[in-house]
Amino acid sequence: MTTQGLGLGLYEHLPEVVDPSSAPHEQGYDDEVSELMVMTDPILHDVVSAVSKSSKLLPEPGYELPGEDDEVLATAELAWPGEKLAILLSTEASSAEAFVSKNWTLFRQPDLARQLDELLAKLPMRAKDSE
Repeated sequence: MTTQGLGLGLYEHLPEVVDPSSAPHEQGYDDEVSELMVMTDPILHDVVSAVSKSSKLLPEPGYELPGEDDEVLATAELAWPGEKLAILLSTEASSAEAFVSKNWTLFRQPDLARQLDELLAKLPMRAKDSE
């Protein structure tokens, strides 16, 4: 499943395994963050939590990098398309070249522990929190 496919309703015929609206709120996450946690590989939950707690713009999960004819060139587990920032899992290493060719800044999951501050510094504040 992809974010684009979900948006186009391509998977409506599939049985729903997890209802994002029923995601646990025990850690004080709002609905948007809880849904993002459900849609993101658990290995990146600490990153999503840090982004949320820093009041930074939340990423798009399952991002598909479009080509000239809207074909999918590559995928990233998390991305901020407006900022051209993406986090790749180890299994998405083959996507790196396509993102770099489009001038994206990449963070790789194995390196995130020491790059988290750099990632957070590049992200804009979350508009919702400026109310």
